[in-house]
Amino acid sequence: MTLRFYTLLLVVVLCSSCATLFNNKHYVLDVDALQDNSTVKVYDSVYRLPAKILVTRSKANLPVVLESDGKQKTFELKAEPSRKFVLGNLPFIYLWPVSYGIDYTNHNRFYYGQHIKLDINDTTAVLKYGFLRNSTDAFNRYFNDPYRGKKGQINFAFGFPVASGVYNQSSYQNKSTFSLSGIKAGFDYFYSDRKFLNLSGQVLMSDTGFLPVDHFESYTDTYSYYISLTDNFTHKRFTFGYGLHYSLNELKVVEEFPVPEGLETAIPSVTTYYKNYALGVNVNGYFRFYKDFHVGIVYRPDIYLVKPEAKFNYGHAISGEIIWKIRLKK
Repeated sequence: MTLRFYTLLLVVVLCSSCATLFNNKHYVLDVDALQDNSTVKVYDSVYRLPAKILVTRSKANLPVVLESDGKQKTFELKAEPSRKFVLGNLPFIYLWPVSYGIDYTNHNRFYYGQHIKLDINDTTAVLKYGFLRNSTDAFNRYFNDPYRGKKGQINFAFGFPVASGVYNQSSYQNKSTFSLSGIKAGFDYFYSDRKFLNLSGQVLMSDTGFLPVDHFESYTDTYSYYISLTDNFTHKRFTFGYGLHYSLNELKVVEEFPVPEGLETAIPSVTTYYKNYALGVNVNGYFRFYKDFHVGIVYRPDIYLVKPEAKFNYGHAISGEIIWKIRLKK
């Protein structure tokens, strides 16, 4: 029993050392150059590019000599941790000290990248093509991608709230509702490359008002209609805006009563309606996650009631939104 246990433990530990188990000592490196008719010297061999070159994993940088158009340039390929070493051991969280420790005892954890593109005019001495470098570069390219806006550009914006919370404060009661229903449409006008005005209309409604459902208990229906004008500025993939809105809020409260014992007829439900018109502010933030698709959060507090009576009164809507923007004028 003891021998089986230690044998099983040894197998698990060895299998958890991903780089040691799955990375060979040698691997094939794809090398090419921007210039035609180039050659590269790796170790003691010269290859005409493009070429597939068998290299040995090591913690030391790999020297390569590029020759093109009568010029010669020496580079070093940086030895970096491989993807299997960094990510392969993560599932074995309780064995991290052992699994990473085993991988640290050999050079199989290193590599120089998979696909190398050399340039004879490159002034960089040490080139990084490893997994961490590529991941960092991809991350930086994604989040530093500038917003697609030019002065004079007009966009049509169309979208849906993915979740909304609406709070209405009336003279007789306060009500909060949650919603997954609604629609939004509007236009962007860029008055500079990084700033634009947005005019939008939106409808938010509670799910009970949107879906034809039978109700057997008390419920609240909320409908909120907004027209907003905001000034917005862009920063890379992000946009932030602020402005004013005018809203119409409708509240329908239906109170259902259970059938008393001994009676066959139910007590009629009581329905109460409330409606107001209000002015408020609008604050929003969006992130462009893919091409012209944006996800964001909008906060719209009502501050001043216009009808049924003029007074300061608080209510709000908070919604997460997905927006698709179509460029009408570039």
